Amino acid sequence: MIAEDHDLSKAKADRVVKSIFDTIGEAVTERKIVKISGFGSFENKHHKSRPYRHPQTGEALTMDAQQRVKFKAYKALKASVNGK
Repeated sequence: MIAEDHDLSKAKADRVVKSIFDTIGEAVTERKIVKISGFGSFENKHHKSRPYRHPQTGEALTMDAQQRVKFKAYKALKASVNGK
């Protein structure tokens, strides 16, 4: 779709898209917030370790602390998805 819309070869369009996602990934890894106008934002969130129970055995365990990527869709994207 991108290659056709912008008169690019498929290989060049693939490189451009990969470069964009790589840049977003690097920025989020560095704990930066990435905002894409009209689309949404990506953010690296820290989650503390927490206790939980194994659903089959009931054994008490601890989930390690970890980093997670949070995506928040902007109003324009939500409206587009909902056909508004």
